[in-house]
Amino acid sequence: MHNPATHSAMARAGLWSALAFVLNLVWEIAQVRLYTIWVAADGMSVAWALLHCTLGDVMIALVMFALAGGVLWRADWPASRSLFSASFGSQ
Repeated sequence: MHNPATHSAMARAGLWSALAFVLNLVWEIAQVRLYTIWVAADGMSVAWALLHCTLGDVMIALVMFALAGGVLWRADWPASRSLFSASFGSQ
């Protein structure tokens, strides 16, 4: 029982997660030197903090993805609606 709609929604969520992971990891790496962990901890602790924070950001992005789909009543909202129509309700 392979449901194409479910597969499509899961694929979009996977792509969304991958994009969120890459972008948030870059952001976390860029700002890690601003925190005391950079000088106070060893390399593995810094790496764990980067991974931990990035995965937390990915979870937030997935929740927001699902929330947007629920509000718009469309699991494929990124592809089915432009930014303008999603923001202002025009078709």
